[in-house]
Amino acid sequence: MKTASRLLIASLASFAFVGTAIAQDAPPPDGAAPDPNAAPDPNAGTMPDPNAAAPAAVGKWPRAVILRPLTLPAGLFMVDAEIANNVNNFFDPAAIRIGVGYGITDDIELGLASYAFPTSDAGKGDIHGNIGYKLVRGASGGKLEAIARLDLGYNLLAEGLDPLGLGVQVQYNVTDKIAVFTPGSQLHIGLESPNTIDFNLPVGVGLQATPELFAYLQTTLFTLGIKDASDSTFIFADTTPLEIGAIYNAMQALDVFAALDMDLTNSPGDTLTILVGARYYGGKLN
Repeated sequence: MKTASRLLIASLASFAFVGTAIAQDAPPPDGAAPDPNAAPDPNAGTMPDPNAAAPAAVGKWPRAVILRPLTLPAGLFMVDAEIANNVNNFFDPAAIRIGVGYGITDDIELGLASYAFPTSDAGKGDIHGNIGYKLVRGASGGKLEAIARLDLGYNLLAEGLDPLGLGVQVQYNVTDKIAVFTPGSQLHIGLESPNTIDFNLPVGVGLQATPELFAYLQTTLFTLGIKDASDSTFIFADTTPLEIGAIYNAMQALDVFAALDMDLTNSPGDTLTILVGARYYGGKLN
C-alpha cells in the first residue's frame, strides 16, 4: 500500500511538472493567431551574453586591500618576507624580516610571529609576536573596524625584551576607494630598565587606485614621553616621519609591496629607507 501511494504521488508530481513545461513551451493551437495584446515573455528567445562581465568574487579574502578584514579570517595563514635598506648603508647592513600569521577565528589573529635581523649578523635580530582581537567590525554602515593589538619582542643583540606595544588598529572607509587608518601599537611600555613609557599617534590615508593596487601615506603626528623616555616630539616641529607605500595583489593569494620611509624635517636624503617584500596567503580564500 505504501509503495502504491509513493508511486501515485511521484506520478502526480511528474505529471504536474510535465504539464507546466508543456503549458509554457507549447506553441499556440493550429490556426490560432498570437494575441497582439499579450505581454512579451521575458524569457523567450534570451541567451546569456558571452561578453557580459562575471560578478566579482569577494570571498573571505578580497583582492582589494581596502575591503579586507584587519585580521586574517579563521583558517587563513600568511607568510611574508621583506628587506629594508637605508640609502647610506647600501646593504651594509640591510634588514631582513620574515614572518607568519594565522587566523585562529574570524575575530582572533596571531597577527605576526616574525624575525628581523641585519644582513651582517643573522643571529642578532628581533623576535616578535603580535596578537589581534576584533573590537568592532562593520560599524557605521560597514565602514569602521577596530582591532586591539598586543606586540611583544625579544632582542637577541641586547639580550633583553623589547618594549611592550599596545594599541588599537583602526580603519574607516570614507568611500569604497579611500580609507583613513592608524596601524596600532600606540603605547610602548619598557619591560627592561629603564622602564620607559611613551605614547605616539601614527595615522595614514589609503587609496584603492585599482581593484589590485592599494597606495598609502603614513606619518606620526606626535610622540609623548610619559616616563623615563626622551622628550616629546611633534610633527613638523621636531620630526616629520613619512612612509609612502603601495601593495599590489598579483593574484588573490599573493601581494607584493614596496615603501619609502624618511624624515622630512631632518635630512630626508640621509634618512631614506627603501623596503620591498612579498606576502603569500594560504587556506580557503573564498
